[in-house]
Amino acid sequence: RIREQWNNISDKKHYKFIRKSLKDQERYNEELKEFMAANPTYSAPTKTSKSLLTKSEQELRRRFQGMPARPPNSGYMLFSQIMLKEFKDVPSKEKMVLVAKRWKEMTQEERSKYNEDAQNQMSEYIRKFDEYVHTLPDDEKKQLLIEQGHFKLPNEKNYYSTT
Repeated sequence: RIREQWNNISDKKHYKFIRKSLKDQERYNEELKEFMAANPTYSAPTKTSKSLLTKSEQELRRRFQGMPARPPNSGYMLFSQIMLKEFKDVPSKEKMVLVAKRWKEMTQEERSKYNEDAQNQMSEYIRKFDEYVHTLPDDEKKQLLIEQGHFKLPNEKNYYSTT
């Protein structure tokens, strides 16, 4: 019943609770540091690698913080997005068949228009994503870049610095 209520609240309210839980996590960490300073013989529980937020909650938080939405990678994907909105009444199995058929029927000039538009959207996304990333604290920046595939660990090829 509680899960049902949670799933039915708006994204704005979800974000409000996400912010509260992150604030509470910070408070807990501070209190733990103080306690450990006062009790040096106490060994704190080992940190689990499990995140406080689920993946969908992290995405929601980032969206509310201004992370731009990723655009389609190609002209065909852009065309597909547009066409799928038009095919609301078509059965789902037939939608992609119709999209592919229409794409093949287009002239090269029409296709290149979509490809160019997709490239422009991707360039704008990269600029906005870069601006967004530079607003984040270093630990969050590193985590986001790893999740997005923009960052490799030092022992991997194509290592990129987060600074």
